[in-house]
Amino acid sequence: MRFLLLSLFIFFNLHSSAQTWIQQVKEQQKAVNTSDPRAKKILDRVSLKYKSYKTIVAAFTLKIENTEKKINEEQNGKVYLSGVKYKLEMQSQDVICDNKNIWTYLKEAKEVQVNYYEPDGQSINPSQLFTIYDKGFLYVSAGVEKGESGIVLDVIDFTPNDKSKPFFKIKLYIDRANSNIKMAKIFEKNGNRYTYSLNSFEANKELGDMFFSWNAKANPGISVIDLR
Repeated sequence: MRFLLLSLFIFFNLHSSAQTWIQQVKEQQKAVNTSDPRAKKILDRVSLKYKSYKTIVAAFTLKIENTEKKINEEQNGKVYLSGVKYKLEMQSQDVICDNKNIWTYLKEAKEVQVNYYEPDGQSINPSQLFTIYDKGFLYVSAGVEKGESGIVLDVIDFTPNDKSKPFFKIKLYIDRANSNIKMAKIFEKNGNRYTYSLNSFEANKELGDMFFSWNAKANPGISVIDLR
């Protein structure tokens, strides 16, 4: 499964090399001239909050819709983040990435496929969930909406600078009271619509490095197919 979140969840590199960071700053400075200052102020608060966390554990609901193809699916999942490492648990598969290798566990087939991790620059992976707006996007405030229990949500629209990406817009919903991301919607050019709703959130949970790799001993009977 290609994860455009994450949507934000959409949605974050929590650290980068000095050279990459300098390039990000340059791109951000350039984007400031064309993005909405009010939206930037909101996103700066969100970014400051999420980048202070060492790890993130979030449960979410993913809804996939395509009117033309009559697709209307919903499933629950959980994502674990530590820097650029992530583990994604879904009903049909789990995906684990240590930023070097990626394991895809296909539950029905009882097999796990191992590949080198090679980001293609087109998709949004879960490790970008909460910092997607750091670079590569123009953004604008899209008003305010009321969420569950009457919470006030600031809505930000994002459009990618790179028009070759498979998605053309992301809508991010942020709780005004605490700067928490509550929901993200991703709009693909092929008509697919992904809506990620955050159900729970936990920061700074202890997750060791081994958590972000496949443990064959803990999963007996699962075939390992090494495609590296």
